[in-house]
Amino acid sequence: MGKVLDSQQQPDQPYVTAIVKLMNLGTAIAMKPYLWPHFMRPVVGRKREWRELLESAKLLQVIFERAQSLAKGEVEPEKRAFLDLLLEEKQRQNLDDEDIREEVDTFMFEGHDTTSAGLGWAVWCFACHPEIQQRAFEEVAKVFSADQDRDLTRDDMGKLIYLERCIKESMRLFPPVPFVTRQLHSDFR
Repeated sequence: MGKVLDSQQQPDQPYVTAIVKLMNLGTAIAMKPYLWPHFMRPVVGRKREWRELLESAKLLQVIFERAQSLAKGEVEPEKRAFLDLLLEEKQRQNLDDEDIREEVDTFMFEGHDTTSAGLGWAVWCFACHPEIQQRAFEEVAKVFSADQDRDLTRDDMGKLIYLERCIKESMRLFPPVPFVTRQLHSDFR
């Protein structure tokens, strides 16, 4: 979102703590069918808890501050964040602050959890199938045979066909996001 948190060194920040609690609460709601209908959440206090955690994460404040920085021209073009694109589309797409916050929630939560879950399951699948792990290793070794200390490039990614298939298969078997919780308020065509 264009904000430096240094959360690796300072994990007890209010934002990080709130995000962890929100993810735990989201999981609790997903695992308890009686909480699936939205009208049940206020009855058991989950809606109030969700709102309080969102408030403590200060996402709306971060969005407001970033919008001000953009308006003042303080954001360097090469350091633009995804939030900047959303804010620029706000007028054209008739988005309000709550719409922007919901989109920010989506990419913040997905960025935290789905990447680690997807990689974790891929590693688990490799561990359970050493012959497949060996074949993927050999493919990577072949691509990096000339210089093993260099960074991965876009061209390299196009050559790692078997590895890509393995990752996609692990995501098919163990999808990081097995369901979608959004609801349409009108018909979609």
